[in-house]
Amino acid sequence: MRRHLVIKNLLLVVIGSAPLLFEAQYWFQAMQVSRLEQWNWLFLGCWAIFFFSALFFTRKDKDENFKLLILFALIAAVGFVFGQIKNVHGFSIISGIVFFWCVVGVFRGWNFSFLLIPSWGIFLLSCPSVSYYLSAFSFYDGFVVKLIMMGVLLLLQMFLVKIYHDRRIPKFKVCFFFLLFVGTMLSYFYSPPGNGGFDAALCPKFKKLKFGSYIGAPVNASIEDRRFFKQTHIERFYFLDQLSRSTLVLKVSKIKDVHNIHPLGYCLRAGNIKILKEHYQSIRVEAKQYTIWEIITDEDEQQKIYWQWYTTDRKSTGSFLTFRCYYSPKDSWTVIQMVCNVETDLDSCRNRLKNFIEQAVFSENVLSVHPVILKEKTTIATGVGI
Repeated sequence: MRRHLVIKNLLLVVIGSAPLLFEAQYWFQAMQVSRLEQWNWLFLGCWAIFFFSALFFTRKDKDENFKLLILFALIAAVGFVFGQIKNVHGFSIISGIVFFWCVVGVFRGWNFSFLLIPSWGIFLLSCPSVSYYLSAFSFYDGFVVKLIMMGVLLLLQMFLVKIYHDRRIPKFKVCFFFLLFVGTMLSYFYSPPGNGGFDAALCPKFKKLKFGSYIGAPVNASIEDRRFFKQTHIERFYFLDQLSRSTLVLKVSKIKDVHNIHPLGYCLRAGNIKILKEHYQSIRVEAKQYTIWEIITDEDEQQKIYWQWYTTDRKSTGSFLTFRCYYSPKDSWTVIQMVCNVETDLDSCRNRLKNFIEQAVFSENVLSVHPVILKEKTTIATGVGI
């Protein structure tokens, strides 16, 4: 009997983990190369210890009807395939984890799968980019937030085991948690307009170099640019206005591998740059409303403001998630990043960037290069990600 249970558990692990094996290389590579992901093994290991201990030392519930869990597993499998088709690692990994959980329920029963939900939450904390998004939306260090969440989940895990270990858990509770999770996933990946939807195309013509009160020069791509964006087409520009205030521009196009494109905040955090705030910012350019992603940093006691958005010749968005979900090579996406120093206050800096975009979009001035920029451009110190 014991041998039969071991074989069944091993079969469970093989079937349940099958989708995640397709993402294993990406998962572990992220832990090796990214500072933000280097501690993910801690959460993965904590889940593994708890899960396999429960798996091999807990009896199976009897008389379980697992048809609904099979349906959930099929839904998760569809989500995984969707993530593979769209080439979105995060969607595939999360769908794969949900599929694994459903398979556990099919083999071991409702109670067993429900009681282990908090430990699967710890598993989710090991996913790539979780640290970044926790940092972006909580404004605290993502790793610290994950440690706190893991502690809370472990306490919840012990509470559930103590309360429900010898009780039958109604199936509607599992259905509720599953549908809540699916709804959260869909709403997160398909944000409404104004918080990540599409606007009209926003394609400033930086190559003109002279427009309105701005004049600029091209700058060679840095080593950091090549490391982050690899084989994509990278263009850098350095502009000065009439008051000699600088604006740096990074334009990434002809994207061959979309996995080389990351949220700007991720790159800045990986470069250990202090981020004070990041959020959506709405701007109006020639009677059209646009949503861009804004980041405010503190770099050597100098505040800087970054703007980033993604655009084709037909539409644009400030949301990285929207860009990734709707990305297609045939659309010829371009990533645009801008940064300037905060000279007086944030609103004045925002107005300056907005004015810069308007003049770059609508000005028809001819090509020209400012002699001061020609002299200075070889000594420009470029930061990480911009």
